[in-house]
Amino acid sequence: MEKLAINIRLKSFNSIEEMVKDNYFVDRVKYYLDEILRQRFLREDAPAGYRYKKDGLDLLIQDELATSKYFINNYPNIYNKISSITSARRNVIEFVCGKAVNDTLNNYKINVTVGDKFNVKESRAKLKVIDIKQEDNTITIEMLKKRETWPISKFVESVIDGTLTLIKI
Repeated sequence: MEKLAINIRLKSFNSIEEMVKDNYFVDRVKYYLDEILRQRFLREDAPAGYRYKKDGLDLLIQDELATSKYFINNYPNIYNKISSITSARRNVIEFVCGKAVNDTLNNYKINVTVGDKFNVKESRAKLKVIDIKQEDNTITIEMLKKRETWPISKFVESVIDGTLTLIKI
């Protein structure tokens, strides 16, 4: 039998312009850009008498535009399909920033299942999820050997506002 889970989005973004200002997004763009640049610089030389065809990344490197700042500044226009950057360069920026978007959305999401434990803000108490009843829209929790049944909405609000934080094991 599949475990029932509650998916909670801890942070949401109203626009791509809002997301590109998020520190986690910026860090992920830097990470993925560094990764593809590292791979490019470690690439073996082309066989004798041959050369690699220049692609979008080569063009960005050549023009000294392979920077996270350039990618982040241009991504909203690329996302909204109003960019005047060449398609070869756009594809590289879209690839890097698309991976960063996925990571950012996943970073601000948690899945709560039976057995998960949470720290309670300003307390040493731990809260444990005992049962999730989708049909009643309730969650049963145990804290300090006392069981309570809450509406799922109350539980979700407590996680979003930071009163409860998931203990990652």
